[in-house]
Amino acid sequence: MIARITHRAPELFEASSSDGRRFICSDFFVRRFIYNSLNWVPRASTRAAQKTPDDADQQIYECFLRLSLFLRDAGIRHPELVINFDQTQVVMANNTTKTFEVEGARQVNVIGKEEKKAFTAVVGASAAGTALPVQLIFKG
Repeated sequence: MIARITHRAPELFEASSSDGRRFICSDFFVRRFIYNSLNWVPRASTRAAQKTPDDADQQIYECFLRLSLFLRDAGIRHPELVINFDQTQVVMANNTTKTFEVEGARQVNVIGKEEKKAFTAVVGASAAGTALPVQLIFKG
């Protein structure tokens, strides 16, 4: 909003009111403008979030036991040889589920809700604390 005002009406930032105060594009001003001028209110789509299993502690303990037995039986003694890899999605263009719509609207359409621009980052570290180089995987 500040960029828009600076481009379209920069004199608003230079002018002073009758009591000497200058215009400030505060959060309160923006919220009031969006509601009063556009009749927009924040809206969000709903979706169930990923949940932690009830037996998460038990699963972690069992994973620790399996890993301990594997390392013992395989004779792996050097921590540099124990490596944990994981991957995570890195979103370049977020497909937000929030938008503004006229208050009272029953349907809130969001263009590109199912689309996302992202790549996968594979990260790894050894038990000795050495971080391995990150591998980035792009589509195609």
